[in-house]
This record gives sequence, C-alpha cells and structure tokens, in this order.
Amino acid sequence: MKKVILSADDFAINKNADSAIVEALNNGILTSSCIMANGENYDETIQKIKKGNYDIGIHLNIIENKALIKIANNPLTDDDNCFNNSFLSILLNSMNKKYLKFVENEFRAQIEKVMQDGIKPSYISSHVHVHAIPNIFKICLKLAQEYDIKAIRTQSENFYFASDVKKHFKFLYFINIIKHILLNFFSFINKFALRKTNIKTNDSFAGVLYTLNMDKSTIIPAIKKLKDGIITEIILHPNADKTKENSFIEYKTVLNSDLKKEFSNLHVKLISWADI
Repeated sequence: MKKVILSADDFAINKNADSAIVEALNNGILTSSCIMANGENYDETIQKIKKGNYDIGIHLNIIENKALIKIANNPLTDDDNCFNNSFLSILLNSMNKKYLKFVENEFRAQIEKVMQDGIKPSYISSHVHVHAIPNIFKICLKLAQEYDIKAIRTQSENFYFASDVKKHFKFLYFINIIKHILLNFFSFINKFALRKTNIKTNDSFAGVLYTLNMDKSTIIPAIKKLKDGIITEIILHPNADKTKENSFIEYKTVLNSDLKKEFSNLHVKLISWADI
C-alpha cells in the first residue's frame, strides 16, 4: 500500500486560497495544509481551522509579507518591515551566523503565534522551500524539538514525466528542473541531520518538478513511481480565483472525486501528517 499525504501550502495567504483549501479539506481529497503566520488572511484562517478538524502544519515564511518581529537593521526586511528575500539571497547568506539568528528569531515568533492561537502544528514546511537550505533546516530541527513538533518536510522527489507532454515545453518547467536537482541534493544532506533527532519526515515528495502544474496528468505518474510502504507528500497550491489559472486548476484537481477512485486502483492510502 502506498501512503500519500495530499497537502496544500499557503493557508492564510489570501481569501481565495483559503476558500479553496477549506473546501478541499471538507469535501475534496486534501488531507493536510500548513498555515502562514504572517499571511494577510491569518485571523480569518485561524477561526476556520478552529471550526474544522484539520491536520495543520506551520508554513514558515521569510519571503513575502511583513515580518512578525520589528527590529532595526533586520537583514530580512526593508524599511516597511516587509521581507525582501529570494531563495538565492537566503542561500547565499546561510553561512552567516548573525543572519541565521534573525531567521531563527522570526521562525520562533511565527511558531509561537500559531501555538498561542490554539494550533499545535503537526509538521514544519516553508514558503518557497527555504527550510531545505541545510543551515536553515538545522534551525527548523532545533525549533521542532523545542516546540514538540513531530515532523518536518523534506523534498526527495523522483524524476518523472507528466502524461501531458505540453507541460514540458513551459519555461517554468525548466526552472523547476533546477529547483528539483537542488532540493533533492539538500534533502540528501538534511536527512543525515534528521537521523540525530526523533523528528519524522516523509520518505518521498512530489510537487517541485510541476509546481503550479499539479493535476491528474502530473499526480498519477508521480504515484506510479512510488514503492509500497513509503510515505509520500504531494503538495498543491489551490486557489478559487479563476484569474489564477494554474492554481485554479489545482483547486479543481483536489475536488476531483474520480482522482480519488484512481488512487484506490493504484493502492494508495491517503493519510495526514498527523498519521505518520
């Protein structure tokens, strides 16, 4: 039996994403999601979570929106206390101990905010996968142990081809290949750090090669590559806003009951992060 966590990132990023995620958790095939403590729709999202019975992680974010910590000379933010980082800039600064301390303090504030609002995260993930950077990953492991968060995402993704050939001719696909190689390399390193802890992780992953292109044509081939007994997380970014074409397709995908039937035919058991 193949065990699959089907999760949505960016819970609380905006109203349309939240609407899609809540509907898919209630009536679709999503099993988990992760909340951004500095998301623009955070206060409303917390109330929705409290009304439901959802498996929720923390989606640590130092890429966009405002920092929770307001402090002078913060290398993570601009003059308006908004994050001004890219994955590359964070990677280049990740050997700087002073910089890493700012990262740790902001991550700590985000975790504490969610926990103070009554949510115990079941796992750690991050916006744009910044926690995969090895020195950032070590910070997340430290915080997971400190706050008794049982699991953390890793991004060991098998290389595979979507059944929809057109997806391979998009510029985004070539960018995603670079991300795929880098994140697989980082995950290989990070799993050595994990062995020194009792923190759990997923065995494999899908959602980097076809970021914002996750539908039946990319999900089913990914599942066919999986071995029985391993735990795989598949991530999407659903959004109910029709103008966000790719995310809207992902929204419709996680509401697709026929896809759930195909999972059954492929001997897939849908689980949540809380189940691992």
